[in-house]
Amino acid sequence: TVEEAFVDNRPFSAQDLPAHRPTAFEGEMPDPAQLLLCAMALCNDTRLTGSGEVQGEPTEAALVRLAKAKGFPLEARDARFPRLGEIPFDSERKLMTTLHPWTGGRVISFTKGAVEDVLERSVAQAGKKGDGKPDTPVLLDQSSRIAGKGLRTLAFAFRIWEQCPDSLTSDGVETDLTLIGIIGMMDPPRPEAREAVGLCRSAGIRPVMITGDHPLTATVIAKRIGILDEGETGVITGRDLE
Repeated sequence: TVEEAFVDNRPFSAQDLPAHRPTAFEGEMPDPAQLLLCAMALCNDTRLTGSGEVQGEPTEAALVRLAKAKGFPLEARDARFPRLGEIPFDSERKLMTTLHPWTGGRVISFTKGAVEDVLERSVAQAGKKGDGKPDTPVLLDQSSRIAGKGLRTLAFAFRIWEQCPDSLTSDGVETDLTLIGIIGMMDPPRPEAREAVGLCRSAGIRPVMITGDHPLTATVIAKRIGILDEGETGVITGRDLE
């Protein structure tokens, strides 16, 4: 479940995130909170059943359920914003991008992924005044704050195109992005995980957890399930490992 968001330079609980406005896409560019709902609904591989149930991978389903709860018109998603192209997620990039029709005959691409990777590719921040550039230290602090609660973090960004790019490559599409915001998701450990870890340790086996989550999120979860004891460190990033 999505627990909170940092968008438009402010933290929101999931409950307090502004609802979708039917007129949001009638102007030149929606405000950041409206863009975030749109990105969660569109940069997503879930499907709706005939009864309106959301089917798909749990992380993506949680994003769509929040967009739906906030009034985003999921039933008209594919008709209003059909997918024109995509760059699927992979563990090297830690990103996923989809492209859709936008106002004025243009095209919009939405990118979601690991906060640090999205920030590296962003040159602007939605809703930020002044030079408009991403306030990277603040955004990284917010990501760490959210991750420190044991929440998984995801960032969303967009880019406007005059027409759909001919070549859908990461280097060509997932660059010069405008950051929309960051969300935090609760992905609690299964109840049996702590028992399984305890059995391993009692048998002399040292459990190791490998995850794509933020190091602070990983630390909190590792302590909850008994891989790390209180006061212990032992988290290493993939880049450090390489």
